[in-house]
Amino acid sequence: VHPVNTQVVSWISGKPYAEMTLFFLLGLLLQKRLVFSGISFLLSLSVQVGALGFPFVSYGCTKDRRKFFFFLVILLLCIPFAYRNLLHRIEVFVLSGQTEIWPTFGSIVSVSRVVTYYLALALFPLSLGWYHAIGFDYDKSLERYNLMAFASMTAIAMLIFLAFRYRTTARAFFLGSLWFFITLLPCVNIINTNSLVAERYLYLPLVGFCLAMSALLDKAPLKVTIAIVSLIFFFFFLRTVIRNQDYKNEFTLYYANTMTFPDTYMSHNSLGGAYANLGKHGLAAEEFKKTIALNPSYPGAYYNLANTYVEMGRLDEAYEQYKKALKVKPDFELAGKNLQAIEHFKKQHGSVFQKQ
Repeated sequence: VHPVNTQVVSWISGKPYAEMTLFFLLGLLLQKRLVFSGISFLLSLSVQVGALGFPFVSYGCTKDRRKFFFFLVILLLCIPFAYRNLLHRIEVFVLSGQTEIWPTFGSIVSVSRVVTYYLALALFPLSLGWYHAIGFDYDKSLERYNLMAFASMTAIAMLIFLAFRYRTTARAFFLGSLWFFITLLPCVNIINTNSLVAERYLYLPLVGFCLAMSALLDKAPLKVTIAIVSLIFFFFFLRTVIRNQDYKNEFTLYYANTMTFPDTYMSHNSLGGAYANLGKHGLAAEEFKKTIALNPSYPGAYYNLANTYVEMGRLDEAYEQYKKALKVKPDFELAGKNLQAIEHFKKQHGSVFQKQ
């Protein structure tokens, strides 16, 4: 039981990540029946892109080149479908206000920071949330080649070096490390079409992480191993129970997120939506204002604030917020329609919109 997996298990839309892992593991187990293994790999790949690393994990397990090339052919045949899905993801992210999609040197540098963040999250799952501080609010400082970037790259390079250095004498550690990095690679946002960090992306890589950690513990004395495993199990169990409380409902989820990551703009935006669904429009408006303060270039916050003002009868202010949303995103169709609706109301009822 790992606390990070709570998102996949408790969140209904996390189901694809569990299905991907199921078919991925089934494909590895069925490798003696190559056709069935290939079908499982194909099913896993059809669910989530995290399964792209299957041929490499399979080769790490069996060292069978024939199987590797068989799975690689399946992967290459899926490229047209993956490309079409990529174009859809790009379109969705452009609509959400993202402008930088394709890889740059800076974004590749940031990958090392993200991977080390995932490693820390796997080892010490203390700060958990729906939106992580570097998960949605992309910080350009991540792209700078500074001391943190150098340290991250060095740590990753050392882990990979050690895994290959002892691939014969510590086979399980090598395989676990390969599994973790290969299955995580499609999710680290080299092409900017996903949240930079999301706990659900760790569901499959954590299998490799646990395998590598178990290989390290296997070298320790039995009593030490039992003590460490017991301590880890107790901590993870307790953290999972606490984390599950956050998933009681929409409000508790986003409220907990703003408490853990108060500077994450999407966290405040989602909390505002939760308040609005509860009919607490005053509190919703305050959260949308915080969203705008954290990210003035996000058009959805102006739109949500305008909708909240409409519910409160403050149409003058709603009108101004719709205009701001259109200023940030001129082709924002819903904001444009609502703005026209208010203008039509103005012609019929005069220039004063405020509820009396």
